[in-house]
Amino acid sequence: EGVNPSDTVGDFQGISTIAAQQTWKPYETWFQFDILKERLSFLLGMFDINSEFYVNETAAIFLNSAFALGSEFAQSESNGVPTFPNPGLGLRLRVSDSISLKTAIMDGDTNTPDKTWNQYYRLDRNEGALLSMEISFTSHEEKLKTVAPSSKRFQRRRNRMRTDHLMNTFNRFGRGRQKDRSSLMEVPKGRYSKLTLGSWYYTAEFNNLVEKNTATNKIQRGNWGVYSTGEKMLWQDAGNPIQAVSIFFHAGISDKDVNKVDMSFAGGFVYSGIFIKHFQNQIGCGLTAAHISDGFQTALMDIGEKTDDWEIAAEITYRTQVNKTLSFQPDIQYIFDPGFNPGLENALVCGIRFEIAF
Repeated sequence: EGVNPSDTVGDFQGISTIAAQQTWKPYETWFQFDILKERLSFLLGMFDINSEFYVNETAAIFLNSAFALGSEFAQSESNGVPTFPNPGLGLRLRVSDSISLKTAIMDGDTNTPDKTWNQYYRLDRNEGALLSMEISFTSHEEKLKTVAPSSKRFQRRRNRMRTDHLMNTFNRFGRGRQKDRSSLMEVPKGRYSKLTLGSWYYTAEFNNLVEKNTATNKIQRGNWGVYSTGEKMLWQDAGNPIQAVSIFFHAGISDKDVNKVDMSFAGGFVYSGIFIKHFQNQIGCGLTAAHISDGFQTALMDIGEKTDDWEIAAEITYRTQVNKTLSFQPDIQYIFDPGFNPGLENALVCGIRFEIAF
């Protein structure tokens, strides 16, 4: 059993998207029904919310968890949102065209502290529901044929778990999703762009971190957040459409009286086809940051803990498809103020990820 790199570094956002405890269990089970030429879609079952909401395809190359799902949303429930390793039971409705509208209602708490790594199906009024809504504006794009013999295409969720090192009384949380790049990609003709605006709301009760520092220990109903994601292809070689440069960003805020993180953002760029001899290879540079909320910061100060305001992670990564089966990805990350803890030194993290797909 390997060691989660975040346990060594002490960072909050999560160095690896696939770090989790060793276990076997079913992951997603859902049914999707599309009508009106796929313009209207219903999905019901156990699914990963980050496969439907807060998705930024350009950022899928990065290994740091915060590029997949903003920290202000990922830590919004005490045991994490319904995503890896614990997707949630829910219903999603999507109406799509050049403007796409999605909404979903999901189980508000997909696990309990003593069942963190087991599947959890119970619907409980006290746990409430998670309501999500997102509207996306997408440029029209045509598709070219795959430029190499295609193997079976599939998609899996690469995920993550992040650990809070600030207080032992706060539970592990996190998760995320990234799209698998191992199947041969279709190349967009023209410059693709997408802008998304989203929001989420929990109906359950939450501890108010600000009032908790007084004698009242106030409980409030509801927890909310809003976010935006965007990506755009800036340049594409007309003679060789595999070569392209794309940029991306996402940013979000959440209720600062309830959540550990009240603000986060990420951004960067990806150069595809940097080495022409390799069909599928990309290099990416990105920066992500999370801001500790005033309520959580005050709670730590009350027990004598000092904190930094921000944790920032910079990442440079390169991924190449060696053949139809194997991909290879060296990665470098530098973490500033890990865990918001001034007692921890900045950390340089180097790693290599291999993927085998059949």
